[in-house]
Amino acid sequence: MERRPPTQTYSVQVLTPSYQFAGNLEVIGSLIEFLNDSSRDGLVLTDVHIAPLTPGGTLKDLARSSITVRRDEIVFISFPDLQPEVRTLQRKEYYIAYTPVAVVKCAFHLLAETITTDFVTSMTGDLLPISEVHVFLFTPSRLPFQDRADLMLIGKRHIQFYHSAI
Repeated sequence: MERRPPTQTYSVQVLTPSYQFAGNLEVIGSLIEFLNDSSRDGLVLTDVHIAPLTPGGTLKDLARSSITVRRDEIVFISFPDLQPEVRTLQRKEYYIAYTPVAVVKCAFHLLAETITTDFVTSMTGDLLPISEVHVFLFTPSRLPFQDRADLMLIGKRHIQFYHSAI
């Protein structure tokens, strides 16, 4: 009998440059390894509510039983109901990072030898854990969004620039 890795379902909020999603994400095994698996192009969300981020746009909010969000489009993932257990590196550096949809003040978790002036390029994975998070959205969201959290993930490719928060 083959033993399967454990699964966990998380309630998630996902922001991309154009849309906000609220739904459920089933994860197999470790959350960070699952989300950063290079063989996985998208994440399947179930029981999803979708809202465009364009203010004054004509596209209405909608709901779907299942959708796939391309992983490289994800700017933020938050976990509003249950903070997942994620192992982070011990060293924390506080930064303000700018993305296409928001400014975020948070702690990035770095290796001890990481040079802070260019730490993003040295970090592995497309979705990076950040802690002590405070997100400032550029436009009001039509769905509830958790703007403060102990933990979120940020899409590395969407960090346009950053500076020390101190």
